[in-house]
Amino acid sequence: VKQNGTQVTVIKGVDKAGGKPWTVGPGEITGDDLAIDMSSRGLTEGEVAKYERNIVGFGAVCDGIRFSNRMLWTKMAPFAGTYVDPNFPMGTREIKVNGDKATVKGKNEDKGKNWTAKGKCNGNEIYVDFSLAAKFEDQSAKWDPKIGEKGGLRFKDGTIWMKAKDPDPIPDPPVATGEGAAGATKQAAAVEDLGEQFEGCYSDNSRPEAQRMVSVEGNKVKVTGIDDLNGPQWQTDGSVVTADTMLVDMRARGGAKDDLATFEPSVPGVRFADGTLWNKVPPDFEGTYEDPKFVGAYRIVTMEPDGKHLHVRGKDTADGQEWTARAKIDGNNVRVDFDEKIAEKLGHKDGMASYWNDGSLRFLSGPIWKKVKDGKGNDWVPVSGDVVSDGYAALEEGKSRKPGDKGQRGGGDGMSDGYDPKKDGTKGGKWDGSGRDGGG
Repeated sequence: VKQNGTQVTVIKGVDKAGGKPWTVGPGEITGDDLAIDMSSRGLTEGEVAKYERNIVGFGAVCDGIRFSNRMLWTKMAPFAGTYVDPNFPMGTREIKVNGDKATVKGKNEDKGKNWTAKGKCNGNEIYVDFSLAAKFEDQSAKWDPKIGEKGGLRFKDGTIWMKAKDPDPIPDPPVATGEGAAGATKQAAAVEDLGEQFEGCYSDNSRPEAQRMVSVEGNKVKVTGIDDLNGPQWQTDGSVVTADTMLVDMRARGGAKDDLATFEPSVPGVRFADGTLWNKVPPDFEGTYEDPKFVGAYRIVTMEPDGKHLHVRGKDTADGQEWTARAKIDGNNVRVDFDEKIAEKLGHKDGMASYWNDGSLRFLSGPIWKKVKDGKGNDWVPVSGDVVSDGYAALEEGKSRKPGDKGQRGGGDGMSDGYDPKKDGTKGGKWDGSGRDGGG
């Protein structure tokens, strides 16, 4: 953010390492308010952002800018850059920052051995783990703007690193060519979808029957959920902050207005600040469904060879005529191309539906198809949150499980992996061949 008096001359940014640079501006400052055109970032042309002080960001108290959709930019000390360490005048020190994580590289002599250490930024403080790098003690350092001309780091043991050079500035966005003003406008309006990995269906380890569906458009988040299989549906919204974090308004569910959620690829899932974990469940479209609106009806969904489309066929009465349709897959969503007369009869205005991990296809127009058989003709057992998140894996016959074995997705009865759920899954039982999908 570049400022000149009461005007922000320009804001430059990238949304991820190596991503395309973008710019917005200029904007006018009035007190703690910044009026700026953010339409190219998925917000409004007359956006008014507020400067806030003493807010919590990355675990530290710092200042930041909050936008109308609750997107928050937290101000961090300018750790990134190259430094001079007076104790090693012929050496080098360089810090690169990504969110709250830092990589510190250096060498102690001109021809010395290069070393690398990891760090964590916390507001105006950085902690560096030197244990595997430079044989220094692990210690924290505070940013001191009074060191040298560019500021520097003051370590706990008194060591000072003086900043010599800032990192290279964010480059200007490439100019659209070949399309004139129309091309430039189109390019400016294209918002990189940071939150792609958040999209999908989740179980909730705090509520065994809960379902959560997350959709992202630009940096805007919409969460739809139910807390039990027959419970009412609720919705809330939020915003993507970085590629791995989002803020969600969870007040109606007992949480905070800006509940910080972090995506953990190793799960995969989303973990909230209070420890609640939403486990991501991949869609399993194939199977046989019932439509409660039509007694005796069936809908059979199979995957086409290209893996991008579904073949849908169904009957609305036991002796009715079978119809067919084709659907295109988009993550957890599908668009079914119904015949016009069939769509009118079934009540599917646009054919848009989302797959939920209770085995249902929920159409935007209202109807819900309930899965009763999986793609192999077996009875469908919904994935429940207590199974997905229990941290155990099914093992061979007669062998106890142990904490830390990561659980596979599986049935909610806790029996399919051959262990007795009444004994907390610690006593080996008979292997029945379906332990891969087991729970307990």
